[in-house]
Amino acid sequence: MTSASSLSSTMEHIKTKFSPNLMVAAATYNATSKFVINPLSERSPKVFIRDLGPSIRRPFNFAQAALPLMLSGDKGRYPPTVIFTGAMASLKGNSGLSTFSTSKFGARAIAQSLTRELGPYGVHVSHIIIDRITNTEKTKCYGQEIPDAKTRSAGCK
Repeated sequence: MTSASSLSSTMEHIKTKFSPNLMVAAATYNATSKFVINPLSERSPKVFIRDLGPSIRRPFNFAQAALPLMLSGDKGRYPPTVIFTGAMASLKGNSGLSTFSTSKFGARAIAQSLTRELGPYGVHVSHIIIDRITNTEKTKCYGQEIPDAKTRSAGCK
């Protein structure tokens, strides 16, 4: 659920279900780009842009869809807050992670821009670093191809 239309539809559903005067108190963006480890020298510009595009559009789409519910309606007890989660890659690049790092830098830049844009309206915007891969079925084998990986998950080759 990261396209502009699906996010907009979801926000409309929330408004309809709860109240047309609803003011959302908090919205959290916690999605990530595809985590691919490979050297920049081995990536074509076309693949780099293809993989980067959605990673920058998603936090943008999220913010555009959520903000109307935070800026209108009944004022809540607490000021509205937008939280973007990131990784250490938001602050520094690393070998083989050019696309991932660039996407995380981009999401952080969106958060920083929104901080300055929305501060005068009382909206808090933060970017927090969760520098860890959540252990799920989809991610359990991440990093297993690295020869000196510290852990090996069952079922990974």
